[in-house]
Amino acid sequence: MFPAKHYRSWSFTRDPNGIGIKSGHRDSVKSGPFDAVRFWYVRQARRIVAFNFRPRQTIPLASRKTLRYDTAMAQIESLFVTRLYRAALSELGKPVDAAELETSCLTIADDDEAGQDWSEANGYPGYTSYASLADLPWRFPIFADLVKVLDLHVAAFVEDLEFDLDGKVLKLEDIWINILPQGGTHASHIHPHSVISGTTYVAMPDGASALKLEDPRSARMMASPARKSDARKEMRQFIYVAPKVGDVLLWESWLRHEVPLNMSDDERISVSFNYRWD
Repeated sequence: MFPAKHYRSWSFTRDPNGIGIKSGHRDSVKSGPFDAVRFWYVRQARRIVAFNFRPRQTIPLASRKTLRYDTAMAQIESLFVTRLYRAALSELGKPVDAAELETSCLTIADDDEAGQDWSEANGYPGYTSYASLADLPWRFPIFADLVKVLDLHVAAFVEDLEFDLDGKVLKLEDIWINILPQGGTHASHIHPHSVISGTTYVAMPDGASALKLEDPRSARMMASPARKSDARKEMRQFIYVAPKVGDVLLWESWLRHEVPLNMSDDERISVSFNYRWD
């Protein structure tokens, strides 16, 4: 019914470069009408294969290694900041005689038997007047001078914190002496019922321990991974501050802090205090 015709029989191979299809044909053969139908299907198949094997755009491996998220358009802020005030005591007010202050601290520690007993009974290494002497500024003029200077520093810190005191002021609540010998520590704690707490440093020999401050959100970081060892300062969970003699540090009283082991052969002497909203 149909005359015999010559049709080319096509064959297909994948281009080794992966960018298309190579095609070729065998010698012409004498075929019938059904071969014409087969040829049509082969040609359609060639189009489909060519489409599916078209080259794809890929990122070279070398470029992948340097691929970074572009944060140029992102906005990242620090919220609910924790402020730490640090200054030389002498920056404000009348200078306080450091030598006299140190001598007074040592003299008081030697005479205060109640403070010695309390320190021993409560496992406090060295000496503190925290529970025994509540009137140091009245007893010793050097402490009265110190409080006048501390008032100025606390006022400066309050201004930075932008407190609305509603016509009231922050007043000294208590002030006490701390003397830590070699190997002495002061465990992590906060100062309840106060607004501002701080310390001024009277004797800080080589090897004396720094002040360790703890991120106040630590108790809420149940599933958070640890920070990198070289994380930015504001991202760390613990901060160590090494003050010098004559420095004053102020922080809000809810900030947990501690004094690690004193590695110095000599005593570490400081005067700590609390201010309340009155």
